[in-house]
Amino acid sequence: RSAIRAFLRGSSVVVSAPTSAGKTLIAEAAAVATVARGKRLFYTTPLKALSNQKFREFCDAFGEDSVGLLTGDSAINRDAPVLIMTTEILRNMLYQRCVLLEKYGFAK
Repeated sequence: RSAIRAFLRGSSVVVSAPTSAGKTLIAEAAAVATVARGKRLFYTTPLKALSNQKFREFCDAFGEDSVGLLTGDSAINRDAPVLIMTTEILRNMLYQRCVLLEKYGFAK
């Protein structure tokens, strides 16, 4: 609850918690708020298979136009407001100061 409240107040939030602790619920609440505000959310997972699963779940919940996927194997709708990716992809983007991050104000 505190992560959702912090996010809704405008703070950036990083959640690291065990399996079944409610991380997806937090991400879904953040995605709803993000899409409503016309902003961008990056959702990371440690595995490609989990990224693919979350991509399908979020597409069902938010519509295919609102969700994108970046893994080592796939790049789908990379400009979507909700972008699901592996942590490896995000790490590489941060190290390379990716244009995609700069475009949305995540790196300067």
